[in-house]
Amino acid sequence: MKRFLFLALFTFFISVNAFSQTGTHYTDGPIVDKLKAAVAAYNAGDWTTYRSFFADTARIHVNSPEPANIDERIAEMKEGLKAMESYELMSPVYGHIKTAEGVDWGMVWGGWQGKAGGEEWTVMVHSVTRYVDGLAVEQWGFWDTAQGPQPPAQTEEE
Repeated sequence: MKRFLFLALFTFFISVNAFSQTGTHYTDGPIVDKLKAAVAAYNAGDWTTYRSFFADTARIHVNSPEPANIDERIAEMKEGLKAMESYELMSPVYGHIKTAEGVDWGMVWGGWQGKAGGEEWTVMVHSVTRYVDGLAVEQWGFWDTAQGPQPPAQTEEE
């Protein structure tokens, strides 16, 4: 949890520093519409539609400086969600920042809620996505992985 809070505060301070008085913030418009549609596709497990919001060369960072491409990330999500009875990004808040240099960043904050094996989890999520020509080219996602479903413990026999 401390790591998540550190990452969230770090992201907040970087965002404040990078965007303070240099850009424009929106709560609606084409970027926000894309974010909402991507979240809806994620919630529905519609991976073809979800994939359509990303450039082929998009770099996706999930709690790591090491990027994955969009197809790798979708495969990871599918694998991670196999055991879930249900999942959803609940009550997301959306924003769009256009920097003074004209760079578009879309932001989503929300609570990811999932259920598996009779257990339920709620994990706070923050995602920042850079757009070029209407497609996501870079995404940074942060959440506390210790709060979600954990893989089963390995036994010596396995």
